[in-house]
Amino acid sequence: MSRLCVMICRVDDENQPDELTLLSRQDLPVLDRPALAPATAVDQMESRAVTAGQELIRQLLYHQWQAFDQQLAAEVQRLSPPVEAELCSTCCRAMLGCPSMGGC
Repeated sequence: MSRLCVMICRVDDENQPDELTLLSRQDLPVLDRPALAPATAVDQMESRAVTAGQELIRQLLYHQWQAFDQQLAAEVQRLSPPVEAELCSTCCRAMLGCPSMGGC
């Protein structure tokens, strides 16, 4: 029997939009026809779809936030390259971390 699933993918290269990286996959609930009451079948299907949709939105927001956070971290690294710290001669800690800021 066939079933439906929804996948969230990332396109890494706009020049190759068919090459996707799978981030998450959610199988949608299988509809069991005998278990659906005829009078409420549409309502039951709608309820299942809303629940599945909320989970998909949660996953999508998570992946979007991860990508955004990685972009921000890369930008901060690019704009703020590592600086060699001067060491305090008394305690051998970086001057920025030295309690007396230059000598203990």
